[in-house]
Amino acid sequence: MHPYSQYFPIRSSKDQLDVVPLFHEALTQGGERIVFEFGSDKWSVDRFARRVASLQNWLEQYQLRKGHRVAVMLDNSPDHIALIAALILSGIAWVPMNTRHKAAGLQYVIDHCKPDLAVAETSYAPLWTEAFKVSEHQCQCVELPGALPEAGLP
Repeated sequence: MHPYSQYFPIRSSKDQLDVVPLFHEALTQGGERIVFEFGSDKWSVDRFARRVASLQNWLEQYQLRKGHRVAVMLDNSPDHIALIAALILSGIAWVPMNTRHKAAGLQYVIDHCKPDLAVAETSYAPLWTEAFKVSEHQCQCVELPGALPEAGLP
């Protein structure tokens, strides 16, 4: 174990200076405890875990694996939070894209981080189209799916 435990309490037997095992453990223990609220919409651990697992399955259809990069340009929403969790748990790098970027700003980030996939709201599609016209790097840009088959965390 890392000597950090001399200064900070051990939170889990799986704690190895990495949030992924802790996050996975918390989600797989499940329960109806509310983990966050978005407006009047309350999300329990179980509900959040099911959405995260569904998004992990969705990401797999793009052959994304540990080490890949996904650029994300979404407005604030529970699905945005769940996508970030799905990326983290899958070992995929989350590249946050500022929703106030113009096409030139998008192009700069695209050319420097070279995402394997971009996930964006439909309203941002024209910006991505414009950015890809001048970008040296190309990738597929998709919208986050609404309903997905429910799944359990791996």
